[in-house]
Amino acid sequence: MAARTRILVVDDNEVNRTVAADLLDRSGYSVVTAEDGLAALAAVRAACFDLILLDMRMPGMDGIETAAAIHAALGSPPPMLLLTATLIPEDEPRWRRAGLRGCLVKPFRVEQIAPFLTVAPPSGLSGLVARSDLDLDLTLLGRERMIALADLFRRSSGADLDRLLALAAAGKTSEVAATAHRMAGAAASLHLHPLSALCREIESTARRQDAAVLAALVERVPALWEVSLATLVEALEAAEPGGGPPDPA
Repeated sequence: MAARTRILVVDDNEVNRTVAADLLDRSGYSVVTAEDGLAALAAVRAACFDLILLDMRMPGMDGIETAAAIHAALGSPPPMLLLTATLIPEDEPRWRRAGLRGCLVKPFRVEQIAPFLTVAPPSGLSGLVARSDLDLDLTLLGRERMIALADLFRRSSGADLDRLLALAAAGKTSEVAATAHRMAGAAASLHLHPLSALCREIESTARRQDAAVLAALVERVPALWEVSLATLVEALEAAEPGGGPPDPA
C-alpha cells in the first residue's frame, strides 16, 4: 500500500488545528499538527512532509516568518501555503519572498490544496471532483450526456493543455494566461475544482510575469489533468444508465 500524503498543519488555535486535521484526515491525508513556528521547525526536521499549511497570525513567529525559517532550515522545502481569516493583498509580496506558494482564506476547502501537491492527492472522487455537484448534473442531464461532455473536455481541454505547455516553454506569458483562463473555466464546468484552481493560479502568476513560479505550476498540470479526467470518467461510468449517481454499496 502506498504511503498517504503527509501534511503539516501549523496553527496556534486548537479548534482551527483540529478542524483542519479532521477534514484532511477524512479526505485520505496523513496529518501532523504544530501549535507554533518553533514546533513546526521541530516537525520538519524530524519528518518529511508533502505540504505545509501555516496560519498567518501566530504568537512569536507568524506564518510568513515560519515559512522563511523552514526554507532556511531545509533548503528545498515542500510546498507551503498560508492560511488567513482575512486576505490582505499588501501581504502578498512578503509571503511570496518567504517561499510560500499561495494563500487560502479560512475555512479552506480540501480540494483547494490539491494543485499545490507535488504528489498525487488521495485517490477517490472527493479530492478531485465535487461529488454533490456531479450528482446533480447526472440527475439533470443523465449519464450519457455527461459522458459526452467528458469526452468533449478530453478533446478541447487536451488541446489547450498541449498549447499551454508550448506557450510556457516559449515564454509567452500573456497567451499562457489566456489559455489557463480557458482551461480553468472548462474544468470548473465539470466540477474538477483542484484542476480549475491550479489553472487560475497559473493565470494570475502569468499576469504577474513571475517566470520561476509559473514554470513550477505549469509542470504540475499534465499529471493533475490526467488523474482528474480519469476520476471523472470512472465516476460517470459507475453511474446508473438512466442518470443519477450510482447506488451506494
